[in-house]
Amino acid sequence: MQKTKTRDQSAQFEGTPIWLCLLRGVVLAALVSLAGILLFALLIKAFHLPDSAIAPVTIGLKIASAIAGSFAAVGRSGSKGLIKGLLTGAVYIALGVAIYACFEGFPSFRVLLMDLGMGALAGAVGGIVRSNLGAKTR
Repeated sequence: MQKTKTRDQSAQFEGTPIWLCLLRGVVLAALVSLAGILLFALLIKAFHLPDSAIAPVTIGLKIASAIAGSFAAVGRSGSKGLIKGLLTGAVYIALGVAIYACFEGFPSFRVLLMDLGMGALAGAVGGIVRSNLGAKTR
């Protein structure tokens, strides 16, 4: 018989400081982005994809990374999914923009706001979904 985790077993993760949860989420989001960028670069090289494919794939990769990061930030406790997810997505995008600015210059304020909003929304949705997953998947 398979043993499922109870609320008491999940409670041990609720005491984790929020900054540590965010760090875990942002690091995972960055790793997902790095892996996705490397894979996409290989696909561009192998299949000679047009330049017009770069922007939509980059946006999708940012969204997927923010969601993955928010899943990691919320973790097994499932508590504060909206807040942890929103902050994880926003911090992940902010760090990405800061790194981009070091190499290419600061993007326009409009682009910055759209990226931050997209990251925060994707993270919030991922955090809410992770919070509401059943105890069997935690």
